[in-house]
Parts: sequence; structure tokens; C-alpha cells
Amino acid sequence: MNVVAPAPVAAAAHTPLKSVSPKRNSTQHKAVADVRATFKAKMQTGLISITNASGATVPLKSSGLMSSNKAVVRGVPTSPLKSGTYKVSWRARASDGHSEKGTWTFKVAV
Repeated sequence: MNVVAPAPVAAAAHTPLKSVSPKRNSTQHKAVADVRATFKAKMQTGLISITNASGATVPLKSSGLMSSNKAVVRGVPTSPLKSGTYKVSWRARASDGHSEKGTWTFKVAV
């Protein structure tokens, strides 16, 4: 009797993104002091970058995991974001070594 073993299935280990702030495609009516990507579990590393509508990179004071909550990757601009459209790009690595990345946009109208 011949027995055929099932093909191996690759595990899709990752830590899903739980939320972003400001919310995706939202309009903020006050200057934005920071942006955050919150994951469902602690991450090993993470970075955020922000670009404006013309594609210029917004200078940041800091970017990385929050020391008080390793499930949050935070970017803090050198000055609060004023009126305009912004794109946030993030990348992070989970404790299992799996890397994630993504983007979202929002507007500021002050």
C-alpha cells in the first residue's frame, strides 16, 4: 500500500496591525504631534517615516518602539504636522522574526 504524505504547509506567522493613529483616511482638525501604529503583540523593532503631499520627508525627532509599550511604533515630527495630506510608512519585526510593513494616509486641516 502506497501512502502519500501531505505537502508541507508554510506557516504565516506574523503580528497583525491593530490600529493606526491618526486613523486611516481621516481628517484631523488640530496639528498632529505624533503618529502611531499599534500591533496586537509586542514587537522587536519598528520604524516610522512620514512624507507630505509633495513627497518630501517630514523630519522626525524620534521614530521607533515606545519604551512604555513595545506593541506601539511611534513617530514624532520635529514640529506638529499642520494643514496638508500626509503618508505614514511603517515597518516592524515581530518577536518571531517576521517582518511587516505598510502605509496609511491622513489629512490635517487647521
